[in-house]
Amino acid sequence: MFYRTRDPTSAPAEFFSSQIIAILAAILFPVFARAREKARQTSCVSNIKQIALAWTMYGQDYDERACPQYAGHPTYGVVWSQTLLVPYIKNWNVWDCPSFNNAGVGTCQDRHRTGVGYNWTWDAVDPGAGGDAGWLSGRKLATINRPSELVTFMDSGCMGCGEYNNGNGGSHAFHLWQTGTWPASWIHNEGANIGYADGHAKWAKPSSLTKAMFCAVPGSTP
Repeated sequence: MFYRTRDPTSAPAEFFSSQIIAILAAILFPVFARAREKARQTSCVSNIKQIALAWTMYGQDYDERACPQYAGHPTYGVVWSQTLLVPYIKNWNVWDCPSFNNAGVGTCQDRHRTGVGYNWTWDAVDPGAGGDAGWLSGRKLATINRPSELVTFMDSGCMGCGEYNNGNGGSHAFHLWQTGTWPASWIHNEGANIGYADGHAKWAKPSSLTKAMFCAVPGSTP
């Protein structure tokens, strides 16, 4: 009877093969993850572009005023900007950022958190404790003299985007928000998709943004 003997050189070969596979996996998995995120980023920026264009159309239909962040409703009490812009979009799914994993109804006046926020930093001066920093909503479009630079919508963990203050003395100042303190906005390859007042949209790094891109020009009136 003949017995097959194990080749003493096969063990090291198998070991090195498994090590090579592990090294390749460590190299390629992050690449694949970034590629998947890049695809989600592309889908999201397309959605935000649709929202930004819808915002411009709303203003043209409503006396050159920016879409409100919310408005009173006889049946629902309050409806938010997503609902107000539906006639110009006709697809609720554009509000859903594919990389945002905390979607749902928030606790603040039933604000629907979908991963896209509306500019709430129009007023350049922080009002101090007790109030938001100032919605862009309802403002005269004529006061926007740099529409290609003014942010309207962008990735956000809440209903708004940009500097935030609501009864906390401005602890969420612009530089804190810009560095990712709150809300979490930098979810696409360490950047965010941003829609502007002229209807275009693009991805940007937080370091490329300034507070002036969210605020009224000094001296302008609502």
